[in-house]
Amino acid sequence: MKVITTTLLSTLFVISLSAQMVHEPGEIIAQFKTGASPQSILNSHSEIDGIRTDVEIKKLLSKPMNIYLLSFDHQAADERALLLALKTDPRVLNAQFNHQIKSRATVPDDPGLNLQWHHINSGSNNGLEDADIDSDEAWDITTGGVTALGDTIVVCIIEGGNLLHPELIGNAWFNYNEIPNNGIDDDGNGYIDDFRGWDVGSENDQNVYNGGHGTNVMGMIGAKGNNGSGTVGANWNVKMMSVSGENLGNEASVVEAYTYPLVQRQLYDATDGALGAFVVVTNASWGIDFGNPAEVPIWSAFYDTLGVYGILSCGATANNNVNIDEVGDIPTAVPSDYMISVTATNSNDIRTFSGFGLETVDLGAPGQNVYTTAGQNGYTTTSGTSFASPLTAGVVALLYAAPCPSFAELIHDNPQGAADYVRYALFAGVDPVANLLNETATGGRLNAFNSLNIIMGGCDGDLCLAPFSFNYELSSDTVYSFTWSAISDTTLLAIRYREIGAAEWTYISDVTGNNYVFNDLPNCTAFEFEIASQCSENVDELTFSNPKLFTTKGCCINPVSVATIASADEVINVEWSPDFAIESYHVNYRLTGEIDWIFAGVTSTGDFNIIGLEPCAFYDVQVISSCAADSTEGTLSTVRTKGCGICIDSEYCPAMAEDSSEEHIAEITIGAYSNVSGNNGGYELFENNDLSLEVAGTYAVNLVPGFSGTTYTEYFTLWLDANQDGNFEENEVLIESPAGSWQPLEGEITIPGDALLGNTRLRISMKYVGGNIPDDVLPCEVFEWGETEDYCLEITASTVGTNDRENSSVVRIFPNPTNGNVNLGWIGDPINSTLDIYDLSGRKLRAILLNANPVIDLSDLASGIYTFNLRNREDEVIQTGKIVLVK
Repeated sequence: MKVITTTLLSTLFVISLSAQMVHEPGEIIAQFKTGASPQSILNSHSEIDGIRTDVEIKKLLSKPMNIYLLSFDHQAADERALLLALKTDPRVLNAQFNHQIKSRATVPDDPGLNLQWHHINSGSNNGLEDADIDSDEAWDITTGGVTALGDTIVVCIIEGGNLLHPELIGNAWFNYNEIPNNGIDDDGNGYIDDFRGWDVGSENDQNVYNGGHGTNVMGMIGAKGNNGSGTVGANWNVKMMSVSGENLGNEASVVEAYTYPLVQRQLYDATDGALGAFVVVTNASWGIDFGNPAEVPIWSAFYDTLGVYGILSCGATANNNVNIDEVGDIPTAVPSDYMISVTATNSNDIRTFSGFGLETVDLGAPGQNVYTTAGQNGYTTTSGTSFASPLTAGVVALLYAAPCPSFAELIHDNPQGAADYVRYALFAGVDPVANLLNETATGGRLNAFNSLNIIMGGCDGDLCLAPFSFNYELSSDTVYSFTWSAISDTTLLAIRYREIGAAEWTYISDVTGNNYVFNDLPNCTAFEFEIASQCSENVDELTFSNPKLFTTKGCCINPVSVATIASADEVINVEWSPDFAIESYHVNYRLTGEIDWIFAGVTSTGDFNIIGLEPCAFYDVQVISSCAADSTEGTLSTVRTKGCGICIDSEYCPAMAEDSSEEHIAEITIGAYSNVSGNNGGYELFENNDLSLEVAGTYAVNLVPGFSGTTYTEYFTLWLDANQDGNFEENEVLIESPAGSWQPLEGEITIPGDALLGNTRLRISMKYVGGNIPDDVLPCEVFEWGETEDYCLEITASTVGTNDRENSSVVRIFPNPTNGNVNLGWIGDPINSTLDIYDLSGRKLRAILLNANPVIDLSDLASGIYTFNLRNREDEVIQTGKIVLVK
């Protein structure tokens, strides 16, 4: 302990000497003399050395002191030259940069920390200060690196990444018991030349530093802290082991990859640390969407094996807004206590784009718009569960570095028990988050400080730890089975429970094993249950677990939640979870806005179809339990029936900006259509408008950004779902900015000639980029600043070449070339129009009467070129063309 304390004091001393004041870019605070005109003063400093500063008043900070907050273009102007010019202006009393105020906690001097909201909130997240993981408070206790007994902690990243990055190389793990590139297994671990890690494809360590995504992942875990540059990971000091293999393209590679950290930990324990590596956690930021763990039993079982040797594994769940309990995922739906399933949250403590599951997903962690390492020596802001998971793995490693000798002894005496204890502390320490309450097993978001305090709380004397993973399940409607994991199978346990609000507990002592069944609990009663190891005869001295709260079934209540979905134009499907004590349910509906309810029917199940509804109409639906049939308040859900067209009926991917307070899409013009939209909070769908565009038509476009104060550089992109498949694809970008700019984007768009006629959706994204061209144009991106707008529109047939004769029609044939079936699009009245098909010799092969038939079948014709005439009902030829048939 003496050595650890000295090290911590030395670290604090270094911080006090080397820390520099950090200021907000593009901001200066100025105090003007009484009677001076601030705007006139700023006008005189609009240019410095011939370069525009765009300096302007952002906010009046103190009226009696005449102090203002100024903003300027920090990317163009020389900020120091501007500050000097203001300070030496005789009309200005004083001027300074707008410096950031930091907590009096242990924080590193890495300049990128101010961009890492997941460690410390900046206060700009809509006033929310606690969406971070309290890293700064945790770092007051430990910054990672070694256990209290001196074991060097290792995190294994099952993915290649550039550990040569200057922020990562200081925390790179090396197998110093291996001589590199000599073709000999020097340490006898079964791997030849594994000095830098292991690549299961090449069977050496030559490719383990390859991989851009892995570089992002590694930065979340262990970017070197307090080194005066770049970013910082959850640990300032930790060793990162890279294991890769053919991009883990198959399950065999996965098993090989997980075997390496297992062998290294086994060897470490067997040799008392002389060989191997003290691996405590692995991370997998990859997987199989909708995967069924039952189909990969070997892979699934591997997590339990790793757990036996004291290794936890973190997994990033799907980047889809789906219920993993229902749709599955590998590895995050694997039923192992040692697989920690992580979803992603944003700076507002909200899960948006990522998977959830009350049973399979354990907790949330910051993973949206997080700042981390990238490339050879760069940094990036990125989003995904891929980054929430390694942040969690980094916190696991930080917990192992707790300065707690009794916990460190437990690690050596019982590796699996220590892993259980860390898992318990990780889950018990989460910050409860309303958004995650019914979506994750813990109901919360990762908090490093809370979990570290739990570890430290057991350091007084011998650890008498409550069993871990204390949980319950409903075996039947009235039988509740509690399960847990314990350090020792021989420890006697005590369970206590009471009705919520009651003063006295009911105790059950001398419990053995790992489960206990209650089959006599009264119906419809709220309870709290706790469990403890019986380390004392006095129950008041026992350390009980966090309570498990639940209400037994059998209450006469309406369903807690009702799910509704428009399954067809005139049908709404209603689903809920029925209770065993409810005989039946009444289903009512009404048009939204109406007062009176319409009775749809009675059912004893949790599924009901309401039929005979109006298409494209909003309906309110309520479900009332039969025992509460007189109640006028049921569980309400609102849904719109289908029949509105592709734009509304299709579930387009979400896209939005988290913050549109400073910039937004102010106005758009496309051809004759114009919409002044203003700030819509980051996203808006404009579904009721008169936007209509012709196939192959070219239209002038003007996309105008709006700003609340300072102007910023924005990047516009416009997509059109031309094929009406409910997706925006790369080839459906019609126009995008050449680079970031604060000015409107002006240009032209041309509607593709093969665009399908009818209702579809157009998407416009405006994203702050700081003057750069983004690497990827993503139609489904949730980004930090800017706005996204969607528009419903009609694609109509081209009017080019038509005349004004009554009853004429023009046909568009697509696809062309075709393999047999062709679609017809027309304008006007097709009734009794005729399409004549000819071969190249002029022989008429078909005369097809067009009575609004959208598809014609030419599959019986041979490959080749054919011509056609279109005749109106007066037998006048109004259009000719060619059809190319390719089989």
